[in-house]
Amino acid sequence: EGRRVLTLTPRRSSSRTHIIYTHGGTYINELARPHWWIISELVRRTGATVTVPLYALAPEHTHRDTYGFLTTVYKAVISSTVPADVVLAGDSAGGGLAVGQALHFSAEGLPAPGRLILFSPWLDITGTNPETARYERVDPMLAVPGAVEAGSWWAGAESPRHPLLSPVFADPAALAGLPPVSIHQGDRDVCMADSLLFQQRMNDAGGRLSLDVYPGAFHVFAGLPWLPESRRAFGRIAALLSSGERTPDDAV
Repeated sequence: EGRRVLTLTPRRSSSRTHIIYTHGGTYINELARPHWWIISELVRRTGATVTVPLYALAPEHTHRDTYGFLTTVYKAVISSTVPADVVLAGDSAGGGLAVGQALHFSAEGLPAPGRLILFSPWLDITGTNPETARYERVDPMLAVPGAVEAGSWWAGAESPRHPLLSPVFADPAALAGLPPVSIHQGDRDVCMADSLLFQQRMNDAGGRLSLDVYPGAFHVFAGLPWLPESRRAFGRIAALLSSGERTPDDAV
């Protein structure tokens, strides 16, 4: 569809896992060096193949220009990989987009991926969570007003509360149908409040979500993979993906 898609494969010891990684940047910034460091670490630690779709960004584009493109990418990946071996992953806005993709693919009747792995996901572009303010005070990187403005450009004519834009507002049935979700988040992150709310709503819906919180860590700390917190996060992800764990739904 006229957009670049990059696929990275391990030099050796390739696993059966195929990760589709959507990068962050409040939907307005291009893929940057810390994103490449995350992708490189995922390949190195897990032996996975990683596909990186370079999706269209706001304000020139909205989410409407992206979901069809990402559906095409997903269909291409599952044409050669068992869906249960596919992982949707991303950081910040890309983490929210990973959840949105899973919701969208389900609505389109496509086979579900095996799981979601999210780094500091941005799960509510409205910025209306009353708990956000206390995290904003200790976040050294982000502020709410600019993010909300960027989110409104991404939403275009759609309500920013739409589940494909702000997955915290997805209905319980949709949340219950998500594959297992793993979130890695620092507690000095403005997005933390929404991850806690998303965890609560997933639990209430009967969904499967694990939230690993790293004290003192900032937004998308995994983008600096030499940090002790990052090494722990990637170690946990490697153990998760190498365990071969399958749920009954994954096995169908």
